[in-house]
Amino acid sequence: METITLEKLEKAFEIKDPGLAKMFVSLVATDPKPKKPVKEGCLTYQSFLRELNMRKRKVDRDHFRQENLKILEAESEYFPERLKVDKLLMQLWQENSSYSRMCLFEIIAKVPLVWGPWRALKQIFKEAESKNDTEIFGALCARFDCEFASFSGRSEVSKATLRYLVRRGWRYLRQTGQSLSSCYLDYVADVLKFYPQSTNWRGTWIANHIFFHNSGKYTRRKFHSYFKQNFLGDRAFADLWRRSPRPLFNLLEEAKSDYVCKLVISALKKDFVTDLREIEAIWIIRLLQAKREILDEFAVWLLTTIPKFEQSAFRELHLHKPVLDLLHSSSLAANQYACKYARTYARDLPIDDLLLLADHDNKDVNKLVIDLLKDRHPRNDIGLEAWGRMLEFEACNAFASKMLREHFGAKELTTEWFKERLLDDSYYSLQFVEKNLLEVHSLKSLGVDFFCDMFLEEKLGYDAVDFCLKMLGKFDKKHIDIEFIKVQLLNPASRFDILQWLIEEKVKPESLGVEYLKALSYHVEWEKSPWVQNLKDSELQWRKELEFDEGLVYSAQEWLSDVRKFSASDIGFEWLFELVQRKEQNYHDFASEYLSKAFVPADFAAKKVEKKAPKKTSKKTQTNLKEQTFLFTGKLKTMTRGEATKKVTGANGKNASGVSAKLDYLVIGDEGSSLYGEGRKGSKQVKAEKLIEGGAETKIISETAFLQMLAGKTSEHSSADSSAGCEVIWQYLFSGKDEDSPLARFAKSYIERHHPHISLKLTDRPVDPGAEIPESFLTFERLQQLVTHERQSLRSLGLDLLYWELARLQPDIYEIVKICEQSDADVTAFFTRALTAEDTKEHRTYRLDPTILKADAVYQLCESPQEQARALGMRLIHLNPHLAIPEELFRLTESTDRRVLSFVVEIMWKLYYEKGTTVTYAPSTDKEVSIKQRTLRDKSQNLPAAEDMLNDFLRRMLFRISPAKFAKDAPADDNVSYTSFRKVKLRIIEVMRDIALKNKEFARLIVPLFEEFAASHGQSEKSACLVALARIGHVFDEFQVLVKG
Repeated sequence: METITLEKLEKAFEIKDPGLAKMFVSLVATDPKPKKPVKEGCLTYQSFLRELNMRKRKVDRDHFRQENLKILEAESEYFPERLKVDKLLMQLWQENSSYSRMCLFEIIAKVPLVWGPWRALKQIFKEAESKNDTEIFGALCARFDCEFASFSGRSEVSKATLRYLVRRGWRYLRQTGQSLSSCYLDYVADVLKFYPQSTNWRGTWIANHIFFHNSGKYTRRKFHSYFKQNFLGDRAFADLWRRSPRPLFNLLEEAKSDYVCKLVISALKKDFVTDLREIEAIWIIRLLQAKREILDEFAVWLLTTIPKFEQSAFRELHLHKPVLDLLHSSSLAANQYACKYARTYARDLPIDDLLLLADHDNKDVNKLVIDLLKDRHPRNDIGLEAWGRMLEFEACNAFASKMLREHFGAKELTTEWFKERLLDDSYYSLQFVEKNLLEVHSLKSLGVDFFCDMFLEEKLGYDAVDFCLKMLGKFDKKHIDIEFIKVQLLNPASRFDILQWLIEEKVKPESLGVEYLKALSYHVEWEKSPWVQNLKDSELQWRKELEFDEGLVYSAQEWLSDVRKFSASDIGFEWLFELVQRKEQNYHDFASEYLSKAFVPADFAAKKVEKKAPKKTSKKTQTNLKEQTFLFTGKLKTMTRGEATKKVTGANGKNASGVSAKLDYLVIGDEGSSLYGEGRKGSKQVKAEKLIEGGAETKIISETAFLQMLAGKTSEHSSADSSAGCEVIWQYLFSGKDEDSPLARFAKSYIERHHPHISLKLTDRPVDPGAEIPESFLTFERLQQLVTHERQSLRSLGLDLLYWELARLQPDIYEIVKICEQSDADVTAFFTRALTAEDTKEHRTYRLDPTILKADAVYQLCESPQEQARALGMRLIHLNPHLAIPEELFRLTESTDRRVLSFVVEIMWKLYYEKGTTVTYAPSTDKEVSIKQRTLRDKSQNLPAAEDMLNDFLRRMLFRISPAKFAKDAPADDNVSYTSFRKVKLRIIEVMRDIALKNKEFARLIVPLFEEFAASHGQSEKSACLVALARIGHVFDEFQVLVKG
């Protein structure tokens, strides 16, 4: 929209532009934002208003306004142009021409009362009062009074100012009534005629004084008891209202408010009963020309009340046409009066006038139209065209339908005539067509083209579209041009029905063509399609506005994914590969699903090298199943069970009655998807899987694979091709920069869907023969690459694969140690499970035999910086006692992990502590560790380390401050218990004591330390030291320190 400026307003005034008032109001209504950024501290109009409103005293506000408006006006860049329009408004007032007054009246009625125009409006108000220009003065009084009545408090003009002006307006009228009584009513009329229909009459000041001044129910600010006022008894200067009806009739003509008209009419009926009997017809004509409901009813009242207005004389009085115009009035009483008049004096109404009245809301008018039509000859006086138009209207439809069937035949009711009725976009015309078209013309004579051509018409409405499609549904769809189907599938008006034809396969979806369906399913293909661009160049509006429709994407993808309709080579790998790399979920999921089902791993190698569709070794068109047996289970997606068995028989195959070892193929229905289903295993599948495990050669295939077999579209590839394709897919796993990489997500999904065990777990359907990921491809090095990757999705895939492949791979323990030291907790937890699981059937796919464990590898785990790896190392030593080597254990005493330290002491205590029992004694009922497993190594006769090192270790442990408790969120191992630090000290004392009992030199080294620690405040620690000293003194006399003490 072009910006309106003051310069443009001045130009419009100069050339006397009729749109000046509208432009003026538009300029004042909005304050455009400054074109340049406001400088900091610079005064703008908005900041000026804020500062002004913050001042409470009037003196301060006046002073601030006068001083700062000059500054603001100097900064023209921040000074709104509407603040300068007062000069133009004064020019309009001073010119005083018919053009300028017309503009003034419109501006006064519509312009916002804000600074700028307000300055001029106040000045004009005062000058109009002094010059007795009651029209301009009256317009301003009405505007100020309406603004006062609905004041919101957010205006730039205060309510006090408005109160002053309305009080001044009423004062002028009151003084006129007192000193110039002959003009009072004319002046009042000049004010009241400008009040709009939306006036809040309860809050007005001038109007309420005019109507209810004598009631005395008002204060200095407002009127009271508004709804109890009596206009005829309380109006100001009631005697002056009774002088002449002329000002009141003038007011009725010009008033904008029905409320004013209502009061004026009540005054005329009360005060001028005699004068109204002598009223001239011209006044009634003028009232009827106003086209107002309240005035129409008043005019009817005058015509029925005044004796001299005989209906037979209306033509002479020039009332005939105005009275007939009352047939179009919104007043029910006026309609009824006009109907009675027309039945007697206007039965010759023209056909065009009757057609205008045919759709009237008043039943009396409708009945009049039908009665007048009955008097005329249907063919000669009315004609086919008029009857056709009459069909459009509810009131006349039944009558017009009857006349058309009785007086017109197929010769007149041509196909072109029916076509016009369909294009009327009328529900009632369409009803006639639906009921009578096939009675007048046979379906065969109309043909497909008649209904198809209707869709080339711009005016064809939705209801007519439904009718045409219903008629087309009666024809054999092979006679309908496929181009029509393609176009109307995109038409919002016909899409639903065409879609139903395609879903029900009354029209074969494959006949639409693969390129068309690609355009429907992918917005990029849509944008570059020449067919679509050509369609949008049409003259039809819906085609010009045609946009890609997400609502058709699902259907198009369904048809494309149906292998009976389109083969993988028809769709093309490149297009699918482009879609699978899109981030949009619907594109990616469709392509991912299709590629997972329709392409085996070897196909990806062909794509990478040739960049075209894979070369497939196709079988003959008439596939020979060579009497192989087939059995179907689950819900079939693309056919019924009976159709499937017939296909087998027709291809020289046999249908089995049940699952047995002699069954060749068990076909599982796709159930809900043209690719893979979403169901659960059935009993037939479970039985077949058991037979396969027992050595049967039965193959379980999907419904899609069965259809491909019948179509001769199976592929044969070498193992080298499969490995090469898997390598390509494997590289896709690492594409992109984050977890959401579409290509990486596809590769993960593809590998899961083509891994025999994972696919069965996810979908309850085995992978089709020849489509599996080869076992030789899934090496431990590849899986190690996954579980050590930074992406969570790849680690998760790696763990899923390891679950099924680890036992087969039997990796070296050092590789496992390396992974545990690099990976997160989930990976380490998996290897913990693999290394500690029992030798049972449920763990056979991933369990690793303990014989692969090597002591240095296990102790490397215990020394790992990763907490989970250290826990695994301790768990392995705990479960495998032969790994508890004292020399290696003592090396772990340097660990900063209190769990490791506690664990080492616990194991050493078991190795060296003399319990007085045999090494094979085991009262524990622990189910996890058998008696044989719990047997520790024979108690070592050698020290775990040099004497001085043991002494340092003992000193460090005894005098170490107890660490804090474990954090609540610290990882826990349910199978390894951690001893409290107090018990750790006690067990260290006991271990060192028992070693000293066998080694005199070590006893010499350790006794002084026990003596020193015997002063501990810990009662149990002190007691343990005293016991140790006593026992050592008992064995070696020279160390009887307690006796000496």
